[in-house]
Amino acid sequence: MEQKLIFYPLLVMVLLTVIAYTALIRSRYRAFDNKEVRAGYFKALQGDAPDHLVAAGRNVMNLFELPVLFYAAVLTAYVTQTVDIVLLVIAWAFALSRCVHSYIHMGRNHVQHRMNAFLVSSAAVVLMWAVLAWRLVCL
Repeated sequence: MEQKLIFYPLLVMVLLTVIAYTALIRSRYRAFDNKEVRAGYFKALQGDAPDHLVAAGRNVMNLFELPVLFYAAVLTAYVTQTVDIVLLVIAWAFALSRCVHSYIHMGRNHVQHRMNAFLVSSAAVVLMWAVLAWRLVCL
């Protein structure tokens, strides 16, 4: 299998992060322009803020938590030349479930739906590392 295919879901995650940052910036400008927050709010991100602004900020933060393990797994799989259809499918499951998670978080923010997407992505990254660990340690 062509090893570089593992970078496609990684690139989706990079694009998702750029989109989330863009949405965050737009939410901040909108909140300021609509006088939902004062300029001082942005000094330490403390105080009352509208839900859309809090959700956008939290979503960006989420993209630097669990996905870090995904990025490390992708690079490990590529460097060790262990990319195959199993890891590729798991990587796509992770990337797509994170897209769904962000869509929910930045939209209606239905907690149960968002939790389901989070659980799928969590299981995917744990499974990805389990497969990698098995291959690197036991084979």
